[in-house]
Amino acid sequence: MKERKSFFCGLDNHKLFAIHFPGEPEKPVAVLCQPYGYEAVKTRRVYFNIAKEWAAKGIDVLLFDYYGTGNSWGEFYELRWSGMLEDIQIIIDEACNITKKNKIILAGLRLGASTAAIVAENDKRVESVILWQPIIYGSNYLLKVLRSNIATQMAINHKVSHNQKQLISKIQKGEFVYVNGFELTKEFFNEVTKLNLFQMIGKYKKQCTIIDISPRPNVKISSEYKELNKFYIENGASCDLRLAIEKNFWTELKYYYQNAFNMLHESERALLI
Repeated sequence: MKERKSFFCGLDNHKLFAIHFPGEPEKPVAVLCQPYGYEAVKTRRVYFNIAKEWAAKGIDVLLFDYYGTGNSWGEFYELRWSGMLEDIQIIIDEACNITKKNKIILAGLRLGASTAAIVAENDKRVESVILWQPIIYGSNYLLKVLRSNIATQMAINHKVSHNQKQLISKIQKGEFVYVNGFELTKEFFNEVTKLNLFQMIGKYKKQCTIIDISPRPNVKISSEYKELNKFYIENGASCDLRLAIEKNFWTELKYYYQNAFNMLHESERALLI
């Protein structure tokens, strides 16, 4: 396997950190889109090992940090969902530039999956999207995010000082609400609240793979993902819906997950090789 290289790219005042895992000339290039906040921390090792696994199959892979996260420039409170969309586009452009390829696989987990799906709508270079446990409705997702703050209140103070409604009020006043150590800002909250994947996709006509993830082998695939799969197909995409038996490794587990083998296995058909 060729040696991976790390670098910065983007505008002079908007530098993104990325790692390129080189592949083979005739294979596509994949861009891995991370989830939001603490979920990205918990999935960092999984993403790194996915990149190594796909590179071993000959696929060029770019793993990157959004502006304000990881090793990229900026502070976390500067992170915007609109910025995440723009950053993915920057990385796609960089991937095509350094590999001299224009056949892109976009893959993402949770909010990273939703963001990847929207970027794919208007970029003809994207030949395949892999959506791992995508967020369909931003408002529902944010309410679950706020529950982490409430759980922290209980753990530290043994009581709830601010309920969901009060936390949202603080956010709308411009105050930071911390979720697992990360600032949830008014700008980010209001942007993600508008997320309704059904209203933001419909033009993409190529290959799509939706993967529901559950730790229980006897669980049924989410009805929301069934509807999303149907929506893609009705709008002309070739879509595949699958279930991966995997722990929810992006959540608060007692140890850092290293590999998501079942999730990777269910993604094989989408790799264009």
